[in-house]
Amino acid sequence: MSRHSRLIPFILVAATLVLGIVVIVLSVYSNRLRLERETVLAAAKYDGEALIALLKEMPATSIDFLEMDSGPDDPDLREANQAWTTWTQSFSTTAGFSEIIALHRTRLEPLGWVAGEAENPDRTTFTKGEWSLTLVSLSDTNPASFRRQIHWRVNF
Repeated sequence: MSRHSRLIPFILVAATLVLGIVVIVLSVYSNRLRLERETVLAAAKYDGEALIALLKEMPATSIDFLEMDSGPDDPDLREANQAWTTWTQSFSTTAGFSEIIALHRTRLEPLGWVAGEAENPDRTTFTKGEWSLTLVSLSDTNPASFRRQIHWRVNF
């Protein structure tokens, strides 16, 4: 038996072991990122629900159900350290849109939220850290309607 024919099984075994170790290390890394993402998402969902409860007493009636979405849905290596969640709901109100903005301002600004520059008269955004709350007027009729979107995004 030649020296090369004895070396081939050794190389195959060594390559298999190296590949196995690489797969294990990548799996551990991926699971750690998934656990971190799920932990920060759970904390954000808790904080988001507390914010929604704070804003519950408004002169507005919900038009639809509160929708919540979070992600990334299927993270790849580019999105492995990202997480986001969004709550969206539409409301009907007899108050004007400017009154709705003022009510949000009185509840949010004492908590450190900052109102952004007026994007246009039908849209206002408040921000605090990784959080944003956007109010969008949906109509000028009486009763008026508006949509509120609360969004949280983080890179960890």
